[in-house]
Amino acid sequence: MGSLLATILVASHHAHAHAHGGMTMADIMAAQAGRDPWADQPRHAMALLYLLAAILATGTLCHLARAAEHRFGAVRRLLAPANGGLMVRWRAAARSLLMRRYYGATTTAWLVIGGVMLFVTVMSFSIQPYYREMIGMGSSPLALRSGWLAIALMPVVVLLGLKVTPLTLLTGLSYAELNVYHRWFSRIMLFLSTVHTIPFLVQNGNAGNLQTWFTANRSLLVYGIVAYVALFLICISSFLKLRNLAYEFFVVQHIVISILYIAFLWLHVHKLLVSDKYMYATVGIWGGGILMRSFMHIFPNVLGGERRLRRGVFNATITALPDMLQITVPVNDQIRWAAGQHVFLRWGGMARIMQNHPYTIANAKLMSDTPMTIMIRVMNGVTQALYDEVMQTSPSGMRVAGDAAPSLTKWVSVDGPYGAKIPTERYNELVLVAAGSGAASIVAPLQAWVAQHAAALATAARTPHEGLPLRVSVVWVARRPAHLATWYETPLREALASLKQLGVDATVRVYVTQPEMATAETPGKAQPSAKIGSTTLVAASSGPADALPESMTGMSVAHGRPDLAVLLPQIWSTSAGRVACVSCGPGPFMVAVEKAVVAQQRVMARGASRVVDLALFAESYGW
Repeated sequence: MGSLLATILVASHHAHAHAHGGMTMADIMAAQAGRDPWADQPRHAMALLYLLAAILATGTLCHLARAAEHRFGAVRRLLAPANGGLMVRWRAAARSLLMRRYYGATTTAWLVIGGVMLFVTVMSFSIQPYYREMIGMGSSPLALRSGWLAIALMPVVVLLGLKVTPLTLLTGLSYAELNVYHRWFSRIMLFLSTVHTIPFLVQNGNAGNLQTWFTANRSLLVYGIVAYVALFLICISSFLKLRNLAYEFFVVQHIVISILYIAFLWLHVHKLLVSDKYMYATVGIWGGGILMRSFMHIFPNVLGGERRLRRGVFNATITALPDMLQITVPVNDQIRWAAGQHVFLRWGGMARIMQNHPYTIANAKLMSDTPMTIMIRVMNGVTQALYDEVMQTSPSGMRVAGDAAPSLTKWVSVDGPYGAKIPTERYNELVLVAAGSGAASIVAPLQAWVAQHAAALATAARTPHEGLPLRVSVVWVARRPAHLATWYETPLREALASLKQLGVDATVRVYVTQPEMATAETPGKAQPSAKIGSTTLVAASSGPADALPESMTGMSVAHGRPDLAVLLPQIWSTSAGRVACVSCGPGPFMVAVEKAVVAQQRVMARGASRVVDLALFAESYGW
């Protein structure tokens, strides 16, 4: 970021001050007057900060409007009246354009990222001149502008990368959602640093002065080169495929190289106009974020509810299920969380101190002593090693039908919770769509929604959601019948039994993709969905290990993969009011869900639906 800013300034105003006729500093400043002079370069950095402040203000206003809509009935009736209207149609039309994800980011995020990229490009290249008439008259204005724009982004990038950041309160975006901007703004910094470097090399190369210039400014050049290389490594290693290859290594190197980058960058730009102010801001934001996070861990009661942070060590029970680890942590009232949040877990003592991974919490905090449940799909690496350790507690080394699942107790470090909650209480209908172990992300919202609406119905003070119908639809795609029987059968069964008691319309559709799974009535063919209490669809199996438990026969079970482009619109065709779609699964699965939601937004924009608010809460696999 601004990797050769100091070099250009020093080279032009010191090494070359006496070149080409022995120009003095006064001569140089007079020649630069009115031509983007060196002394006025910080104004470009401020222009970028004004743009970013305007973007933040827009996001904050949208978040406040959204919060006011759900908090105040008058605002809700204005923005999303139960009978629809122009506001509903306009918002649906906007969402149909802005909510689609491409390469891990929403259209909204790409518009912001692209807007910032366009702004810095125009700011760098639209102003003339690119070079001074003579090298002794000063550094290339193109190099200076791009350097200052890069410096302006530095504290912003750090702020976007914090796990505890005020930006979450202002925008409603979780740190994971803000991390998209953190990564891409860093890449914009790398672009600006490259633009900043090239004019300097061209200017001195054309003058045949490279060796002399490098010798005269060796220290500053070395600082700039190290900073540039560090930023390049940070940006390259941040791409998803590289992060997933070795996540623990990524975390360690990211912290180490970031510290190295900031240190050498500061040495590179030290005392150049107001550059130190940006560096103080960068270090202050990073250090302040660490202090705030530590303070919230030490004094968790400062913030209430799911905003409380806590880092603790608990004696957890770890159970080995088919292809899955279930970690039950007795946190009691020490940690509170909301649906949709996650924690960082670490186990294995000092030997695995850097293996700190985020996992979605798979249950809701219904009582003060509710234990935390984490469901982890067994993959290569640390999860496979833990699974093997648990399996060794079984005498046969593997689970046998009828035996209790192997388990052990282990000290586990828990840090959290983090992430924005899913505000299930705002919606009269839930549509929960998950694939495989992604069902961990839909169980907690389901449990929270049931508890919230059970309490509202019990008070009889008012009808929740202004009399709109309450409804829940669950779609779960699993690979094996054994996954249905052991992963989420108990919480799903309990939640659905509660819904039945409340008289809530609830439908569960389960799809099994493994070939040997088929329904009893028509093997190999998907059957119509069945509501709670139906026992018409029972899974056939090849043996006891693949059989569904009797308690799951109340759900619709079908073989094959559902066509979400057909299934989800069918669900929404009979929906009314405010609907939350919560989804988790692999990339292609999530794309299918998002396309279906976008299509429904278009239906709403045409005024052809009774749904007035359709919100998508999506989570993909990955760190």
